[in-house]
Amino acid sequence: MTKPSKEVEKIEQLLADPWAVDIQDIEEERANLRFLKATEGTPVTEFKDAKEVADWLNDPDED
Repeated sequence: MTKPSKEVEKIEQLLADPWAVDIQDIEEERANLRFLKATEGTPVTEFKDAKEVADWLNDPDED
């Protein structure tokens, strides 16, 4: 038998005991998604430490 995914486990946990779910994880995920949506068209150079990120992304030796 295959192991259920994290999403399936979370749904099963919610169905079994709705008050046992860690709401903080869900809220953090929602905040990350809101941030990604709000900054969708923003170039990486606009963010803090953008040069280091751009250098890392453009490094031809990096796998």
